[in-house]
Amino acid sequence: MTRRLYYDDAYGLEFTATVVEVTAVDEGRVGLVLDATLFYPTSGGQMHDTGTLGKLPVVDVIDEATRIVHVAEGDAPAAGTQLTGRIDGERRGHHRQQHTGQHVLSRVIEDQWGWPTISSRLGETMNTLEIEVDTVPPAMMCEMEDRTNRILWEGRGVAVRYLEEDEAAEAGLRKNVEREGPVRVVEVDGIDRCACGGTHVASTAEI
Repeated sequence: MTRRLYYDDAYGLEFTATVVEVTAVDEGRVGLVLDATLFYPTSGGQMHDTGTLGKLPVVDVIDEATRIVHVAEGDAPAAGTQLTGRIDGERRGHHRQQHTGQHVLSRVIEDQWGWPTISSRLGETMNTLEIEVDTVPPAMMCEMEDRTNRILWEGRGVAVRYLEEDEAAEAGLRKNVEREGPVRVVEVDGIDRCACGGTHVASTAEI
């Protein structure tokens, strides 16, 4: 099992961990499973981090439920090797901003117009948000943008906490969660409360 260090440290960019498994991916690439990682894997609509493990460039990060596989270019280190991981800080910063902004935008749309978010994807050059409505007039999209920006400029605090299953059911989450064990909840002060595994800013003023 890989400990997900990014759950409690969205700003950390360097860590040391031990290789517990090495798998072949394709020619020139290896899959490294560590006992702990700050690298965020592609999941929940958010793209993976990039960076390095030792001297190896990390080009993809895959979530396999209980473990995270780091796809790296170069020769595979042996299991048991300790490596220092370094995250691309600029890319991680963009992801923190985009994901938190999406939370606020989704809440604004649902509160003002009653349209829940079906899915979101934060991409390299474009972000997409799918909401439960057939069409949105351009003037309404401008209003969505203005309402969201006003909240972001207020510098609302963003906090992560863990709730037990019964607490989560009564916490007023934007989406109901059906899972066993603690639920990771990201809360934008006075605005949104949502179960989420992604990385987020500490204040909306950063967006």
